[in-house]
Amino acid sequence: MSTATLEKNAAGINTEHRVVRPLTNISDTNTEIIIVCRMPGVDEDSVDVKVEEGTLTISGTLSECIPQSGWTYAETEFANYRRVFKISDGIEESKIEATLKSGVLKLVLPKRVAPSYKIPIKTT
Repeated sequence: MSTATLEKNAAGINTEHRVVRPLTNISDTNTEIIIVCRMPGVDEDSVDVKVEEGTLTISGTLSECIPQSGWTYAETEFANYRRVFKISDGIEESKIEATLKSGVLKLVLPKRVAPSYKIPIKTT
């Protein structure tokens, strides 16, 4: 899924930028949720991960924009990545970890550990 936005480049000319949803895999275990997003072309400085009011937002911008002029034929384009997830109260938001390697962003969302109690049994 993608949408297009118009922005002005340095020369003041409107240019179209696509916003695409990165391909994503999610694994849910007893202790954590792992989210893996493919964001080819992005580097660490151009990726942003935020958690705010139960919403996890992942965004990124291609680090290298290939000039569009001068080519006889070009399939490359400038694109922004964006994906939004609702997360439950059962996630330890302050302990979320993110790593980026070769355009693959991996997020580990640890789940809160619910306390367990032993209930004593009384005899009557």
